[in-house]
Amino acid sequence: MSTALHGCRVLVTRPEQQAEPLCRLIESSGGIAIRLPTLIITESPELCRQALLERISTASHIIFISRNAVDYAARLAGDLALQLQAKTVIAVGEGTRHALAEYAVTNSVAPELGVGSESLLALSELDAIKIKGQTVLIVQGGSGRELLQDGLIDRGAIVHTANVYQRTEPVIEQRIIDDIWRRNCPDVIVATSFQGLQNLIRMTSAQDRTIMFSKKLVVMSARLAGLAKTAGFTNPAHVPTEQSDQGLLQTIRHSVE
Repeated sequence: MSTALHGCRVLVTRPEQQAEPLCRLIESSGGIAIRLPTLIITESPELCRQALLERISTASHIIFISRNAVDYAARLAGDLALQLQAKTVIAVGEGTRHALAEYAVTNSVAPELGVGSESLLALSELDAIKIKGQTVLIVQGGSGRELLQDGLIDRGAIVHTANVYQRTEPVIEQRIIDDIWRRNCPDVIVATSFQGLQNLIRMTSAQDRTIMFSKKLVVMSARLAGLAKTAGFTNPAHVPTEQSDQGLLQTIRHSVE
């Protein structure tokens, strides 16, 4: 087992079903993973299979904004490889592209550097000349990605969305959260969505937020880093260049060097 993290305590706020691979990587690198899911991911009740298939069929470009978007779209639509075979398929990052490959979708592209809406808009597949007049479907979970939508509309695209999952705040006993800051205090916090970070702030008692805001933070995008600063975090957040568990692990290591 590697000891690269040397007992570093890492608070992982990802949803339970997605946190474990990262937690195992942290532990295999000599770190201590503290599990505190600040989001619950469930299937969205607002979209039926037929509606999703219709939106896919009318779009030339399909953008998946997370691994959750891939997994829940596959549950709803069935054979993703079949549905997407004639489409331009775009993933927000390498982790999402790998998730698509698990469903035999091998024709997807992702930004080589960076993650988030800015990196997506920099892709040649979404160039203003190519995208003008085209229908783009953004597969996501609830609201968000306004920068991406607005950027595509400004380029002349017709933009639709498909909310295939929803995110809610879990109910966790306050004593469990209090113990994290008072007895099991992390060195680094990993937050991969703004809603999850907002929930962490809300779940943390007012007297412990000063401790939380002083911790090192690893987030998924420059935009989220900016939002974290506005929320009250005092250290500049670290952003991985690759949106994957390995990318997060490398960034955690870098943050404590």
